Amino acid sequence: MESAIPQQIRAELGQILSNLVLGDNEIRRSAEKVLNDKWLASQPEILLLALAEFSRQSPDAHMRAFAAILLRRLIFRPPLHPVPSPHPHQALAASKITIYDHLSEATRGNLETILLDALKEERDQSALKGVTETVCELAVGSFERKRPFPELLNTASQLANSGDPMHRESAFRIFTNVPHLLWDQNPQQVVAVLESALKSTEQVSVRHAALKACAVYLSSNDPGLQSQTVGLMYPVLVVSLFICSLG
Repeated sequence: MESAIPQQIRAELGQILSNLVLGDNEIRRSAEKVLNDKWLASQPEILLLALAEFSRQSPDAHMRAFAAILLRRLIFRPPLHPVPSPHPHQALAASKITIYDHLSEATRGNLETILLDALKEERDQSALKGVTETVCELAVGSFERKRPFPELLNTASQLANSGDPMHRESAFRIFTNVPHLLWDQNPQQVVAVLESALKSTEQVSVRHAALKACAVYLSSNDPGLQSQTVGLMYPVLVVSLFICSLG
């Protein structure tokens, strides 16, 4: 995917990110001021897109993780310069508006595409965790606004069947934090995926993540769903006891 950010801007923002992680307090405060005053206040779309690209393309894994975390912290903040409303009821509604709500639909779509590509490509555990958490928060915010995010289910399903344990763990983290992805699917198919992960002999972290996804999935109040998930009870118990035995 071709970058939407000019190289000069990428270089400037890359330097700001580098300064933000330095131990020198003065340099870090200066970088924070530039980030807020120049970019977040007046060019948030460019800033957020650049952070998404850094989370995918930076050659340094720590920077990829940091960019993803910073994106997550910024996108649902209130705008730095909100437009005041003369009407009290509108003012109350405006107080809940975030930077995300001011983004164009094209920018939202680009952010999702870049971050999902980062999920599929990432091989560093810390960076993958950062991107996964950011994708989850983006999805929750999107669904709260009745905005669909159909590509997420496809990507999470691919990760759940990946040959990489880190990616499988990432998939179950997504299912745990965005349970509607599972609740809206055929229960038999969901149970098969979860049961397979619970009964596997792979890394404990994957089974633990699958266990958490099961707990959230089984918390649904839908009686029809509960009647179709009985097959999960025994493997859930076995994995729970096993993890408890590890201390």
